[in-house]
Amino acid sequence: ILYGAYIESHVKIGSFGQFMYRSSVAHHSTIGRNCVILPDGGTSGAVTVGDNVIIGVNSRILSSGDEESRIGNNVLIGPGVTVLKDIPDNSIVQVNGKILPNERFTSDVYGGIGISPSYKRLSS
Repeated sequence: ILYGAYIESHVKIGSFGQFMYRSSVAHHSTIGRNCVILPDGGTSGAVTVGDNVIIGVNSRILSSGDEESRIGNNVLIGPGVTVLKDIPDNSIVQVNGKILPNERFTSDVYGGIGISPSYKRLSS
């Protein structure tokens, strides 16, 4: 946890997480193992984030009312995304709200989080 990260009370955080400057985790959130929250990214309300998740710069995960929001394992949330619903395992969330399958995101690269060496650019 870097200086300037804000973690509220009643939060559960798994091992090997990285919380960058100005990232935040709201009360009653659960953050899994090997998660990275980039600057100005974070959660608001009761949110459960799975293992091996990257929350992009200026991205927010919001809970919907009294219900807890869930982000699956091996998820990459792009920069500037606001997440308002549950995200399944092995997904990439784009700023336009599109959810793509995440076949290249692995948990065994760069200390638990990364893009696999066989990364190939998606065609449009």
